[in-house]
Amino acid sequence: MTESNPYHPPSVAPESRHEPSSEAGPRRPSVWRCMLLGAMVAVFASFPSAGFVALVFRFPIPFVGYQSGVEAFLPALLAAFFYGIVGGVVVQAVAGSLGGVAAYMWTRKAEGRTTAKVVLLGMLSALPGLLTLAVLDWIIGPW
Repeated sequence: MTESNPYHPPSVAPESRHEPSSEAGPRRPSVWRCMLLGAMVAVFASFPSAGFVALVFRFPIPFVGYQSGVEAFLPALLAAFFYGIVGGVVVQAVAGSLGGVAAYMWTRKAEGRTTAKVVLLGMLSALPGLLTLAVLDWIIGPW
């Protein structure tokens, strides 16, 4: 007769019971991480997006006025830097963090691709602030 002692651990090695399974896949980022990434992407995407808005539509260049076309691309990058210094970074960061939350909620029940969607929505959330600058004279009048 074999002795069966319920107080002895099973024959499985204890270190193998607590190892994480590699089948679980990558972990999904938290909502805070999505907000931070979205804010950073929106702030840094503001520069090329400002150039694109100037290329396609128009963009206000400080001390010059509204410019558009190929010759306005580089001045729009510098203008985005100027507007960021005077407070535009906060606006873009808030918009990007909202984009990060939206991406988190979008992928809440789906697996994977959360980071890619945060980057996409972070880049898109930089556009409303830039387009508002581009049409600000239509809203408040010439300045």
